[in-house]
Amino acid sequence: MGRIPQFFIDDLLGRADIVEVIDEYVPLKKQGSNFKARCPFHEERTASFNVNPERQIFHCFGCGAGGNAIGFLMEYEHLRFPEAVRELAGRYGLEVPEEAGAPREETEKAEAGSGLDQATLAAANEKAARFFEYQLRNHPEAGAVHSYLRDRGIDGETAGRFRLGFAPAGWRNLLEALGTGQPSRKALEELGLTISRNGSVYDRFRDRLMFPIRDRRGRVIAFGGRVMGDGEPKYMNSPEGPLFHKGRELYGLFEARQVLRQQESALVVEGYMDVIALAQAGVGNAVAPLGTALTADQLKLLLRTVPEVVLAFDGDSAGREAAWRSLETALPEAGRGRSLRFLFLPEGEDPDSLVRAEGAESFRARSDQAVPLFEFLIQGLKERVNLSAPEGRDRLLELAGPLYGRIRDSKLRDFLVQRLDGIAKLGQNQVHRHLERSKGRERDSGGPESAEQVRRSADFLWRQPVTRQALLLLLSEPHELAADVMAAAEDLGRHRSAGINLLLSVAETVHAHPDMSLGALIEHLREVPYGEGVADLAGHDPGVPPEGRRIELQGCLRKLQVHAIKARLDALEEEARVAAWSADQAREFQDLKRQEQALERRGTP
Repeated sequence: MGRIPQFFIDDLLGRADIVEVIDEYVPLKKQGSNFKARCPFHEERTASFNVNPERQIFHCFGCGAGGNAIGFLMEYEHLRFPEAVRELAGRYGLEVPEEAGAPREETEKAEAGSGLDQATLAAANEKAARFFEYQLRNHPEAGAVHSYLRDRGIDGETAGRFRLGFAPAGWRNLLEALGTGQPSRKALEELGLTISRNGSVYDRFRDRLMFPIRDRRGRVIAFGGRVMGDGEPKYMNSPEGPLFHKGRELYGLFEARQVLRQQESALVVEGYMDVIALAQAGVGNAVAPLGTALTADQLKLLLRTVPEVVLAFDGDSAGREAAWRSLETALPEAGRGRSLRFLFLPEGEDPDSLVRAEGAESFRARSDQAVPLFEFLIQGLKERVNLSAPEGRDRLLELAGPLYGRIRDSKLRDFLVQRLDGIAKLGQNQVHRHLERSKGRERDSGGPESAEQVRRSADFLWRQPVTRQALLLLLSEPHELAADVMAAAEDLGRHRSAGINLLLSVAETVHAHPDMSLGALIEHLREVPYGEGVADLAGHDPGVPPEGRRIELQGCLRKLQVHAIKARLDALEEEARVAAWSADQAREFQDLKRQEQALERRGTP
């Protein structure tokens, strides 16, 4: 199995209509030659989300999101690149080919599996959920589960809403009920509902209360199971596979969807029973990660649904450390109309026990008093340093730097500088310099094709204003202006920095594919260093009327050519300090000096 070939991606983007794709998720209104809507990726009152059918791209002028049809599906549906390609291809009845022998992402390997399609696997999960539900109602050994649910205050209506079930003791109950025929047996094994070992096949979940895990569309994509006896582990989830990626889903999100729309606030708790007990008590906006700490992908998923997220933690020291780690995850998503707060529970209590003891209204009152993200950040930094010591202020700013570096919202960065200056008393300029120096020590949270990489690419291009403007101009009319960049390629290639490399890559790709849409171009540049930033630039106007863009681009190129020539001249002079030039080096130096003078005589804007 291998990678998805580029020719197929190009053909797919050529067939797809980005307006048609996005309009299925976001109602679009035609405005001139473009379409507009409220952005689905951040909260806003006026529509700043634009879709350009001619260029086959979307761009939000509010939050900066942008890209092609594949990029939209990745962001909106929370899919990885190969999954988004398959999703888009499926809309047009296309089978996705693969190049043999090419490297492949781990997720693509997982998707390959037994070759069963997702519809078949989802249908098998649905049958398993119904099997477990039936066993809870009818199996003679389900009494322990009934008693457990009664003791936790869960009634039949709530159990039904969350589709709770029972996996009886025994090794082959599910297998014998559903595993007749080769496709069914393969599906059960592919989904992790059965295990094959040493020639034997048996059920994974035995003598457990079963929690179906559903995606946003309501499909059962996995299961969690709580053991009823003294067995280990106490909780067990389905393994990750073609339908299930635990870091990208949330338990209870489907069940909470209506309440979330009404309240515009989500509560993140730790366990499945916390979600269910809160819903039973009337607090219906709770969701839970799937056995891990909250991930960046899960938080983004929530913030596309609601503008406010409250994270609940134990009030002890371990709970506060877990909250601090979640704060680091949350910082890139803070700001832009979003609220993130932290709720610390009384020691020894969890949401389940607390809501049963206090009731829904008291629990909501606690949530209303949750600590805002920035208050918790400042409080946590102060607790980690001794401000009375001479080095305390420097240590405070050293710890704050990586956190500052994770914040994308410029207003929040400025606010953090102000708050820290209120503590350090060094002046805001000095605080800002300290933070800029130490932010580079930030631990990279990583993640394939992550938004963090897109942000770094966009930040890099903002620091290269001439290159950025040249890219903006080229992307505004790629097929008309690529030849101008190609004509300057020899001089620019003397100093092929990352920014110049990206500019030349855009021109070379357009030159090689004269009929390519801008949306397809974005995909071609995915593997080029900082190429992720092109999707962000593609939606921006260069600020120059069409008739003046060629002149403006040529001015940018002259500047970049002069810079490249100066860099090569500096390198030659450095070599001359070590050893005498060869005749070729001496001629190159004289030629470059003449070119530099000629370019400067022509003038730069």
